[in-house]
Amino acid sequence: RLDFSLWCEDEDYMISNGISGIHTACPATILSFDAGTCIATVKPLMSYYKSDGTTIDYPVVSGVPVFMPHAGNAQITYPVKAGDGCLLVFAERSTDEWIGKGNKDNHDPRRYDLTDAFCFVGMRPTQSISAENVELINNGTLVSVTPDNTVNIIGNVNIKGNVSIQGNYSCSGTSRMSGKIACDSDITAGSISVQNHTHTGVHGETSSAH
Repeated sequence: RLDFSLWCEDEDYMISNGISGIHTACPATILSFDAGTCIATVKPLMSYYKSDGTTIDYPVVSGVPVFMPHAGNAQITYPVKAGDGCLLVFAERSTDEWIGKGNKDNHDPRRYDLTDAFCFVGMRPTQSISAENVELINNGTLVSVTPDNTVNIIGNVNIKGNVSIQGNYSCSGTSRMSGKIACDSDITAGSISVQNHTHTGVHGETSSAH
């Protein structure tokens, strides 16, 4: 006669044993990163629980593609350093062919394996961010976009190209130009108009505006 409770235990063991080989996602740390290929070596931060109750660390995973937003000719990149936190996501099937040739499935039976990982940099247990603004930060340089249509920049700005401004321009420092200044309207220095000011005594009489 079949002991149903023992059968259930065997089924539970088989299911648990099968699931233990399925990897979905886990936090990890970047060990090294190649900016030329966007490939990283990564250390998972979780442990593997064995059937005897002991644990072992997951092995280091190498050759991991690091996600950078990219569409058409547009791309956002950021420097990745050893020690950065990240999230590893494991593919349903082998990614060897995709990494090597870019599109095909090589019918490898491997599934949810540690070696078929993708890396999303930026995962941390906790972090403090602005509750309102969209911010781009690199060390002490900051670009902050606020909900009230204001862009704040902390740091030096170098622009190669033309700049168009529709609105007023204010400067609290010194403006220096290496080229010409062309103005379609008047220029006022202090209270003196360049177009309408006059000279007294220079030509013997008060001159007309020039």
